[in-house]
Amino acid sequence: MLLLLLSAFIIFLYCFGLFNFFTVFIVRIYNMTTTSKDYCISSTKEIEAIPIGSSIVNCGGQITKIYDTNKKITLICACTEGSVFVVTAFKKNSKTKYFEDCSPGSIVSFFALKSQRFNLERFDGKTFYKTPFNFEFIYMQHSKYKVFEKSSKKFLLFAT
Repeated sequence: MLLLLLSAFIIFLYCFGLFNFFTVFIVRIYNMTTTSKDYCISSTKEIEAIPIGSSIVNCGGQITKIYDTNKKITLICACTEGSVFVVTAFKKNSKTKYFEDCSPGSIVSFFALKSQRFNLERFDGKTFYKTPFNFEFIYMQHSKYKVFEKSSKKFLLFAT
């Protein structure tokens, strides 16, 4: 019976195009629960598999640039292949502090982000940030991140 339910669930995921997202999600949950200090940088395929509008996105990358303004802070992070994705945190007030311990070259892992399509009428983020993706990740109240040292031997540095 359990095997039948599992098979039906997998068929359901395939029918709605969610199988890749679900497998990436399971791998990310596994990585969050491991005790290893090193975390994997996301690949371009993993980022592409994320459905827009999802609020359970987990990913990792190497910070290449940081844009900090009064209203928001944006991190540009590199995937394993060198393509970049965008993570933005909106500041609620002047006391709100995000990503203080992040610097270019650092490896960062994000948990429970929201994926949101760029609003082309207001701002063409895909062109401005030179990313292959049509969306950015939004850092929410329940989101978490973890920063790893620049000198980690497992990672190829894109930022200099």
